[in-house]
Amino acid sequence: MSEQTITARLTGQFSLLGSRKVYNVYLTDTSIKYAPAEGNAKWKEVLLDDVVGVHCMRGKSADDPQVYLSFFVYKRGRTLMGGVDPVRKRQGLTFVVGEAAVFEENLLVADKWRNAIYRLMRSAVSGLRDPHSGVWLVVINPAGGPGKAEKLFRERVVPIFAEAAIPFEVIVSERAGHVMEIMQTLDLSKYSALIVVAGDGLVHEALNGLMMRPDWAEAVRIPIGHIPGGSGNALAASIHEASGEPFRTEFVKHSALLLAKSVPTPLDIVYLETPWYSRYGFLSVCWGLIADIDIESEKYRNLGETRFTVQAVQRITDLRTYSGVLSYLPADSPASGDAPAPHSYLSDAHLPKPSTDLLVPLSEPVSSTWTTIDGDFITVCLVVISRLAASSAGIPWAKLNDGLGYLFWIKAGAPKMAVTSFLLNMDSGSHLANSHVQKVAVRAFRLEPREKDGILTIDGEKVQYGSIQGQMLPSLATVLTRRSV
Repeated sequence: MSEQTITARLTGQFSLLGSRKVYNVYLTDTSIKYAPAEGNAKWKEVLLDDVVGVHCMRGKSADDPQVYLSFFVYKRGRTLMGGVDPVRKRQGLTFVVGEAAVFEENLLVADKWRNAIYRLMRSAVSGLRDPHSGVWLVVINPAGGPGKAEKLFRERVVPIFAEAAIPFEVIVSERAGHVMEIMQTLDLSKYSALIVVAGDGLVHEALNGLMMRPDWAEAVRIPIGHIPGGSGNALAASIHEASGEPFRTEFVKHSALLLAKSVPTPLDIVYLETPWYSRYGFLSVCWGLIADIDIESEKYRNLGETRFTVQAVQRITDLRTYSGVLSYLPADSPASGDAPAPHSYLSDAHLPKPSTDLLVPLSEPVSSTWTTIDGDFITVCLVVISRLAASSAGIPWAKLNDGLGYLFWIKAGAPKMAVTSFLLNMDSGSHLANSHVQKVAVRAFRLEPREKDGILTIDGEKVQYGSIQGQMLPSLATVLTRRSV
């Protein structure tokens, strides 16, 4: 590579910290390239995609006129077999800006570089709020998962946010429902993003609090980021999966890195209605085996994700069946029409709720255009995103904003061995290949259990048991992903 082949936005000559050599440094649209000014040494390159932050720092001595232009880089390496290591490891790179004899003049040069780099790294996404335009509000559930969310945030997230120069404020949830209350009255104009450090339950609270506001249509568009601090952490895992980022190793660190490099991305949610209440979900509605494992494992919460495995063994031993009626409107049905354009139902920000014209009251029968299955089931789940938990795939091909919900179910009569295989394969996503599993993409659904008692969950949280129906609301909310997906 020669200097003539580099198209640069900025050029300069700086030394590297710890080296007396002077380097030619180029800022391109995608990277920083540098090589010694003398000789024919090979050019080195740092991708902007790997840069979390840039700081202009002063030396230890007040008399030092030099400015230290420091880059915080988290780069993927290579495995022993030569493949790409998904884990990002921190590297430092510091150029010394010292051509002028006065600190302030060198600072002007360094600031020019820093500002140019941030503009390239944080370009706005048309039509969505810029998460990097202001202060982030961080809400933490101190009781989430194993109860270490505050410690995880302080020790693993705050240092990365500092490197990325992200300003933030913190609110710690004091009780169940507290964050939902806060979201209903919060002055959202003070914040450019909402970061939830907890499990999926607190995300559910925040979402529903935003949807209870008079200005719900605008409020729900605040970009939401998820730092895993619970047991399931399905939203964070789905975002990482969609972004091509690791979540099986150093999940919290990689979540902080993702947010530091994030862009806003539309998220589908689902409107849900029962005889007693209505609410909104982003993850799932589960009945039967999956719901039982989720809720009955609460007594093992201190085990983290392992709690699900422990409870699954117990539940398979005593396999239950559940009688009810499952109805749905397939995504490819002419009656479902085209998926509405993102925010097409937002013309009036003070509507009591988004349009749900595919649904009729629960007291009335569903349309003849719907498909209905009456019988006994082992489990039924509606899934909105790709994962049910970090350790369990829901629908591997589900997108954050494909406008679809995905139903899967297992009818009664499936052998215990087949059900065991289904659960064991949820981590890899091959559970849906099980011949006893049926699945379909839908725009709307209804579930009517016959038993008076049982477990029903929305986004992994137990709710009042009974009939429930829902309709997909494409791209209504916004989440933070590493790149547009």
